[in-house]
Amino acid sequence: MNNALSRIELSFDKLMLAARASDWKGSDPYDGLESPLYQMIPGRSKLLGIALIQLIRRCPVNLRPFLRVPDQINSKGLGLFARACLSQYRSSQNGSCLDEGIALLGHLEHLSAVGYSGPCWGYNFDWQSRTFFVPKNTPNVICTTYIGNAFLDAFETTGDARFLNIAEEAVGFILTNLNRSESDGLCFSYTPVDRSRIYNASLWAAQFLLRVGKLSAKPEHDAVANQAIDYVLSAQLKHGGWYYGADANQAWIDSYHTGYVIEAIHACCKLSGRQELGESASRGLRFFMDQLLPGNGTTKFRHDQMFPIDIHAQAQSIVTLVKAGETEHQADALRVADWTIRNMQSVGGGFYYQKRKRWSNCTIHQRWGNAWMAYALSIFLESVVDEI
Repeated sequence: MNNALSRIELSFDKLMLAARASDWKGSDPYDGLESPLYQMIPGRSKLLGIALIQLIRRCPVNLRPFLRVPDQINSKGLGLFARACLSQYRSSQNGSCLDEGIALLGHLEHLSAVGYSGPCWGYNFDWQSRTFFVPKNTPNVICTTYIGNAFLDAFETTGDARFLNIAEEAVGFILTNLNRSESDGLCFSYTPVDRSRIYNASLWAAQFLLRVGKLSAKPEHDAVANQAIDYVLSAQLKHGGWYYGADANQAWIDSYHTGYVIEAIHACCKLSGRQELGESASRGLRFFMDQLLPGNGTTKFRHDQMFPIDIHAQAQSIVTLVKAGETEHQADALRVADWTIRNMQSVGGGFYYQKRKRWSNCTIHQRWGNAWMAYALSIFLESVVDEI
């Protein structure tokens, strides 16, 4: 175990060196519409946008240099790196880690979208789904809550009320700018421009409302948060998992979105004291262990599909096992981390995108892979700090 832990420490250090060297910039699986060549095409259609995103995302050769897609800073990635720095500081008490995390949060303050009811963040690229189009920098609930949680981490780590104040202000975006579906329970939309019902996204809004309320001693939004939690609880399937969303075309179960939900429900249980949430998280974690983790350090992409082995899924497995599994699944988290480092980390420190059955996609994505792995490895090391 000590050899594996040393390998994780070295891996984390290499990864952070690479991220700093790139000034935190990089590519993303879904950034294809940033190509200036694509933007020159007149009359661009939804189908063309989807096709280009999927072509660039799935191609075994990185097409971005040929299509002039620039490396950019992704706000969510920056938030995950900030959380990693703060976690590393809590493990090591190295003041430079704290300084770096706070500096990244300062950068995020300047990247907040304007014109909304509180600080909020989105992706640095246009994104076209099957149902709606999201212009670049449109804030969304996932970016905002993950970054908001980074500010709350900073408050808990330093005691500086300025970080809590920023998170409190971000609550305004969630409560005012997001749409709500209330026909069969309360569900927050993903962005202000859609009315999607995506379980993990709405649940993270609830978690953030509860955490802000607890840390500020102002639980005024707990009732709304609990309504959103109840909506996700009611959607849990008999075997313990969840579909991605409520619509008919969202009825799939993948590993990382399942991990998001389990982690968030576990957090909501600790924040609210609602015991039934612990039971739900335990059922979800059993499903996760039985159906999505083969036990050899890899993570299945979907419950009925092994490949591709995706770096984001690997990272979220570590996070899920550390956050929701706590010490009970520490060995499982170690196994996933060690396999990922040995099989998906490049010589330069970054992590490859995907391993498929017969070939690998060796593109290195800053948000999707590197930032998530930095966060995952940092919280794993923090969880075992007494054993290192």
